[in-house]
Amino acid sequence: NFPETTDPSEYKSLLPEISEDGKVVPWEIDSWRDPDWSETPECRRAVDLGSDDEACFLYTNFDIKYRKEKLSRDLVQEWYSLRASEIENKSRLVDNAIELVKLAMERGAENLSELLDDLMVMDLMTYECGVDDFLTLTTLREMVDYDRLEYIMSKSSDEMYPKNLRRWMVPFLQRCEQKEPLAYNRLLRDFILTKSRSDLTLVLKIFESSKPNVNSPVIQSQTELMSLVLDSLYTCERNDQLTLAIKIFECLPIWNHDPGKESQESIRLHKQVDQLEQHISAAKILQSYGINKTLASIKESENNLEETKSLMTKLTRLAGKRSIPLSDMEWHKLHEDVISLHTKVYHCISQGVCHEIFVESLMCSGRQETIHLAGQMLERSSVETKPTRHTKGAGMDKVPYTRAIELVLSAAKEYFDSSANLSDPCMDLARSCLNLILDAPQPIQEELDLIASLALFDEFGVAVLPLQVRLSKNRLELVQKAVTTKSTSYKQTQRLLRLGQLLGIPCKNNCER
Repeated sequence: NFPETTDPSEYKSLLPEISEDGKVVPWEIDSWRDPDWSETPECRRAVDLGSDDEACFLYTNFDIKYRKEKLSRDLVQEWYSLRASEIENKSRLVDNAIELVKLAMERGAENLSELLDDLMVMDLMTYECGVDDFLTLTTLREMVDYDRLEYIMSKSSDEMYPKNLRRWMVPFLQRCEQKEPLAYNRLLRDFILTKSRSDLTLVLKIFESSKPNVNSPVIQSQTELMSLVLDSLYTCERNDQLTLAIKIFECLPIWNHDPGKESQESIRLHKQVDQLEQHISAAKILQSYGINKTLASIKESENNLEETKSLMTKLTRLAGKRSIPLSDMEWHKLHEDVISLHTKVYHCISQGVCHEIFVESLMCSGRQETIHLAGQMLERSSVETKPTRHTKGAGMDKVPYTRAIELVLSAAKEYFDSSANLSDPCMDLARSCLNLILDAPQPIQEELDLIASLALFDEFGVAVLPLQVRLSKNRLELVQKAVTTKSTSYKQTQRLLRLGQLLGIPCKNNCER
């Protein structure tokens, strides 16, 4: 055999050839002299020199089955395959192995297409991608096509990625398509969705190379482009890549809304793209207030009432906890955004409930000026029978009187229960919430009385937490404690009676009290 480093084209005239009828073409023998009589078969048999070479141990042990005068087609094809693999393995000169296979196919050898494809991929990896030395043809042939694609593109820098998509990825996918129909789209889809799960950076480069106005796009069908964008953005598990998601969305074709020019599949995908746009819009709103959510989580929760309520509450409460308080204009902007979330995505919750959640968060913000702003969005007395618009025009009716009482009580109790004593700042906030209801119905008055009772406890020297007062099952014991704390307390009859009244101790009349 010739050395593996020798270009096969230099000895191509010596390579075996298979004719169209499947027989090996014999070599033409052109002797420079006539045979000597001693070389005749009869003479050699008479002398019986034998065929064993006693010096054979000095030479490489080539497989003897290929050393025959009469070769079969299958044997020649097998030798070509083995020899090409040997050339790659021993010299790592992939181009020599490719040249040998091409010469073999020119000479009628069959069943070498798969080997040639593998060698072409090896050639791409070796001379274009600069793969590691450990990769051999044997290793490559053990890899499935997807792993090969991953390995090829892993060698590209981010800067060269768009260029290498066409230099490396597309030729490889086209070669796979020749072996297996639909392999181009299948492998590309698997590659994009796998990458999308953890990072959209490289995926964006693929979509940018597939825009409708780009020549020779990587993703060749606009329908496939829309499908891949939808799947990749909903597959992404990271909530910090909204900017990349928006850029990917901008790679989509524009819908001309002409049913005559669009297939049913295209129309279906365009409708899903419209829905995706709403989800992106919702994600932008949430992100602007410090809530990062994946598009998939928005899609999954859009019809879940409890999750939606929780999200709206979190959104509005976070705004109230900012270190730099929001201005009235910023609060009204938040209100518009809450209603926008309902209009675009979260249809499972009513606009009225969204408004109530917003108003309740205003009252729970911990700031007097924000509580006063909440008052503009409530019916503050039973005489307000007609819904009126608040002055900033956010397009929302005031919270009905009955519901307003419930919201005010909820906020006031939250402040009251978290207070350490009567002088706690939260107690003033509780009063401010209760004072939003002007006509002080019984539930509001009871809460105001509970706050007033704390002042009397202080006068009597009773140390008690506001929450303990609320949770006390027998409030008469608290009055008894006020009597016994100081030796002169029993003399203040009117104040003790007043304390019992404020605590709501049930009595038919003042005499019984």
